[in-house]
Amino acid sequence: MEGHILNTRYGLDDENIISLSQDAKDFALFKGISMRTSDLGQDVRVPIPICLVPSPFPMDWFQKVNDLQPYLNYIIHKIAHCKDILKECLSSTIEVDEFTRNIFKIYEAVEKDEQISLGLIRSDYLLNSDSDGRITGIKQVENNTFASSFGGLAPIVKEVHE
Repeated sequence: MEGHILNTRYGLDDENIISLSQDAKDFALFKGISMRTSDLGQDVRVPIPICLVPSPFPMDWFQKVNDLQPYLNYIIHKIAHCKDILKECLSSTIEVDEFTRNIFKIYEAVEKDEQISLGLIRSDYLLNSDSDGRITGIKQVENNTFASSFGGLAPIVKEVHE
């Protein structure tokens, strides 16, 4: 039903979900969409996290996000190129978080020499609904810059879904 959040199990029972999940993991490993994890060591790879079935997303809400996203990308781009704002916003995190501190050092080194930049940003959105499942709005829940790297794997994940 348009305008409602749908159950995305597609009529599959628990047994089918478990079987499809294992098949999807095997296919992902076969196609090379895998990653290392720190707890398993350098010689072991696991499938990347993927959705077992695509989630329906109403076209009208998709279009609203699609129309808005260029403006959000522009704002993110401007902030990413304003060292003073970044330093002020991240200063307390840089003091206590080694990862952020190291990334900011890289930013400072590159920022001095580079004239060209590329922003690969993945924005995550969730639909809001009322108690009857009617869609009431949409929320941007995250902007990913580091986690955008799996975006290039989308064509292979599409094969998993097929």
